[in-house]
Amino acid sequence: MNFSTGNHWSLRGLLVGTVAAIGLAAIVASGGGGGGEAPNTGPTGVNAYNFTAANMLPAASLAAASMSFFPEFTDVAYELFNLLESGGLQANVPADGTATVCTNDGNAGVAATLTWTDADSSATLSSGDTAVLAVTNCDLDGSGATASGSVNLVFNSVNISTPPVQDISVSTAINLAVTDPTIGTNTLAAGFGATIHTANGLDYTYHYTAADQSGQTLSVVQNNVTLYQFGCFDVTHKFTNSPTSGTYALAPAGVVNAANKIMSLAGGGDLQFLNNALESGTKRLLSLAVPDCAAVGAPSGVPDSDGSYIDIVGLGLGDGSLRLDLYDASDTLIPPPVYTTWSAIY
Repeated sequence: MNFSTGNHWSLRGLLVGTVAAIGLAAIVASGGGGGGEAPNTGPTGVNAYNFTAANMLPAASLAAASMSFFPEFTDVAYELFNLLESGGLQANVPADGTATVCTNDGNAGVAATLTWTDADSSATLSSGDTAVLAVTNCDLDGSGATASGSVNLVFNSVNISTPPVQDISVSTAINLAVTDPTIGTNTLAAGFGATIHTANGLDYTYHYTAADQSGQTLSVVQNNVTLYQFGCFDVTHKFTNSPTSGTYALAPAGVVNAANKIMSLAGGGDLQFLNNALESGTKRLLSLAVPDCAAVGAPSGVPDSDGSYIDIVGLGLGDGSLRLDLYDASDTLIPPPVYTTWSAIY
């Protein structure tokens, strides 16, 4: 089976974005992170990520990584769903399940398989079907980062009977140990629901949600310690024709825990992306949990938010230029603003 994800699902990007580029060390060392605290390991001991001029950039990187996982995952899901629903599934998924997804295919110890379980033996994608993409030492994007583990999909409901209409509801579980040449080995774990809708085969909406329960988070784990969690999220990704164009709308909201510090991506209107960089729109970051989120260790919010918040503003210049504005609890803008670019924070 030739299932190609192109160059868009960057495992290295996901992990560098959520570990290195986030700058957990900077978060802990800055005014927003306190000093020398261990990453979150449970439901107690969390505090607010109170924003300062010194920690605005790491906070923005944290937010960028949290929201960027979803369009990158959409690239993979889009290809996989199209494969599974394209008809002739038995031909598309051979008996041995071998999948051509690794850029390092042919190297010793590298393997990838796609297992499709046809629950009703209909030979078409339908409710109750499952799909598992399993990889071993697989470089999915040519970055040098290799992954071992699985992406598991359970199709809860499927309506593709009247093309081009597509309505699919999926439960997703991801567990990938990813080894990167620069940041070592980390485990990327995630559990969430996803719905996919198109009425015309051109305009697509992918909607990702995580309930406030164990396992329903996006997490990065190192040496059995959870470095980062994004939970209680609601993210909508909209695009036309193909998710790989780099032009899309994204509406992300949810709660982040990094190094025991809690911040939230507030709900709001769509952010517009061009060339995979934030072009226009504003994303507000709050120094508290909205909503309260037990899944990331904040079942009753945080006790010490100072009410500060940050606006990440896309400047519409065509090059990913951004402005970061810091406000105090009285909505007073604290100068000066910080000018940066999407590529600098993610």
